[in-house]
Amino acid sequence: MSTNPATSPSFDEPPMSLLTPNGVLESCNPSYLQMSGIPEASLVGSAHEQINHPHMPRLVVEDMWRALRAGAPWTRPIKGRRRDGERNGVSFT
Repeated sequence: MSTNPATSPSFDEPPMSLLTPNGVLESCNPSYLQMSGIPEASLVGSAHEQINHPHMPRLVVEDMWRALRAGAPWTRPIKGRRRDGERNGVSFT
């Protein structure tokens, strides 16, 4: 996952997270923590959806999971949300 430089801080490395097939976050790197604004202890073991922006169409998220569960690549820009509610642009790959 990489961020849109126009709406997010710069990172030493792209924000990355590892999820279970059910969307539970297993691990993430420091850039991902910085992007989300959520402490690692609150992220790991919880649903990845907590960083979804409320204006993100549900159909896009469903399409993403359908492709990933089928083992297909999926790349699209999506809206993310920090813990403080601020929007961040994310290109999910």
